[in-house]
Amino acid sequence: MSPQPGDVVIARDAARRNSYTISIVPEDPQIRYSTYEEALAAVTKLALRQPLAVWFTEDGKTFTALEPAGQRTPASGRPRNDDERRR
Repeated sequence: MSPQPGDVVIARDAARRNSYTISIVPEDPQIRYSTYEEALAAVTKLALRQPLAVWFTEDGKTFTALEPAGQRTPASGRPRNDDERRR
């Protein structure tokens, strides 16, 4: 799976040390943070207002879903596996 239009992507910026960007697919990055935790906190606040599909990438090619589409971003920010979703 990969991000679809309207999904939010947190990306590690390989060109800059300690830099993470947030973008809404298919747009270019709109906001830059110095830590992953700051970027995730910003996306989590946004997700409180509307359900989002959120992804993380370190290389722009491989994406990890942080939460299924239509559900809110978990406060922990870590990807959920299928066992955790069934609880």
